[in-house]
Amino acid sequence: MEERDHLEIFITENKELLDVYLPEDDLWDKINADLHPTPQVLTKPNRWTWVFRSAAVFVLLIAAVWAIIQFGRPETVTPEMRYTEELVEAESYYTSVIDKHREEILQYKKKGIEGDEQFWQNSEELTQMYQELRKELVNGENQEAVIKAMMQNLMTQMEMLQSQLEILAYIQSIQEEHQDENRTSL
Repeated sequence: MEERDHLEIFITENKELLDVYLPEDDLWDKINADLHPTPQVLTKPNRWTWVFRSAAVFVLLIAAVWAIIQFGRPETVTPEMRYTEELVEAESYYTSVIDKHREEILQYKKKGIEGDEQFWQNSEELTQMYQELRKELVNGENQEAVIKAMMQNLMTQMEMLQSQLEILAYIQSIQEEHQDENRTSL
């Protein structure tokens, strides 16, 4: 109680200082309005507001459906799409070199310069193996290993053809030397 008495004494002694700040006249009206708000009258939205809201919802729905169709469906992968661009380029390069070398070998054959018959059998086997690898690549399992095997096959074919060309060129040079010797000895 003693504290309360001290507080009362302080307030009564300093009443003039404390009464300097008077509240605003409408303070109690504001407090009352906050405690008991008056119900607001709902106005009917104008017709155009409803139309614009409906149009916005429609546009959002169309955009959502488009996005789902565009990005939600799994891509259909055709066998041609499985080939990477690098594979197509490498395959194109090697096959063009291989075709060129085969044509050169056929030119030697037309001149009567033939190499080993085993060479043509090996060449056909490698070509058949390559075709099987292409089928395997389309079927899809372990594509990386199949692609590596395809590239290795093409490189082997190319190296084998280059070796055969070197052998045929050597045979041709020997034949030409023998022809020159026979001409000079006559």
